Amino acid sequence: MTTKKIPEPHLADLELFSEISDEVQASVRGGFTITVRRGDTLSGLAKVYCEDSSKWPQIYNNKANKKKIGSNPNLIRPGQVLNIPCVTRRILKQI
Repeated sequence: MTTKKIPEPHLADLELFSEISDEVQASVRGGFTITVRRGDTLSGLAKVYCEDSSKWPQIYNNKANKKKIGSNPNLIRPGQVLNIPCVTRRILKQI
């Protein structure tokens, strides 16, 4: 078996990638996006999509999410579109 090294992305490629919608970026990264609804919490989203509420930091620490949410992970707002990076096989079968 031959291993092929994947080259590092160039800055210009990263700039183009940032212009792609959140939904497309999430699918490329192996996850998907959700729109926050009233009453949602990061731990609640982690329980639903990651099957473990203690995995909420995986959602929060996603660079794009952290920028949208800000410094307080307890303050997510309805309408925010968040990347969900920890998708389980069970969830993938449902979407």
